[in-house]
Amino acid sequence: MSRCSVPQTRVVVLFAVIAIAAMGMGVGPVSAQDGGNQSATANQTPEYVAIDDQTRILEFDIGDGDASMVIESEEPQPMIVSDALAGIEQEGATTVPEKEYQLSEGRNEISLSVASINGDSAVSVSTRGGTIRLSSGVSGGSDDPFRAFGGASGLFTGVVMTVALAGLAAFYVVKTESKGVEKA
Repeated sequence: MSRCSVPQTRVVVLFAVIAIAAMGMGVGPVSAQDGGNQSATANQTPEYVAIDDQTRILEFDIGDGDASMVIESEEPQPMIVSDALAGIEQEGATTVPEKEYQLSEGRNEISLSVASINGDSAVSVSTRGGTIRLSSGVSGGSDDPFRAFGGASGLFTGVVMTVALAGLAAFYVVKTESKGVEKA
C-alpha cells in the first residue's frame, strides 16, 4: 500500500509545473540578447580620413554589400577602389576586383556594390600617395562560448533545473516508498 496521499501528489505535480514554467522563463532573455545586424550609421564618421596630402575621405557608409563615400581631392587624379572581402570565403588565390575612378578637383561621390559577409563589408581606397581600408567591422559571431546552450543564462538555468528535478525525483521516491529507503 502506498503512503502517498492526495495532497502529497498535488505538491509533486505543483513542483513539476513550476519546474516546467522555469524552463520557459530561461529562454526569454536569451532570445532578447540577439544583436542581429547593426546599423550602418555607426560606420559614418563626422571627421575626414586622409588618404594622402591631397585626398581626404569626408564621409563613408559601408555595409550590407554597398559602399558609398564622399572624397575630396585638391587636384584631378586617379583613384582605385578594391573590394577587400571579394573571394574571402573561397580557398586559394583570388583576384581582387578593382574599379578605377578619375577624381576631379573638389568633392566626388562614389557608390558601388561590394562583397558582404554577414552584412559586413570592406573596401580599400588607393591614390598615388597612399591606401586606406574602410570597413564596417566584423560582427561574425558571438563572444559567448555557451551560445550552443542558449547562452550562459540558458546553460546555468538548465543545470539548476536538472539538479532541482533530480532532487524532486529523489524526494518523491523517498516519500512514496512504503517502508522507507532500503539498502540494496
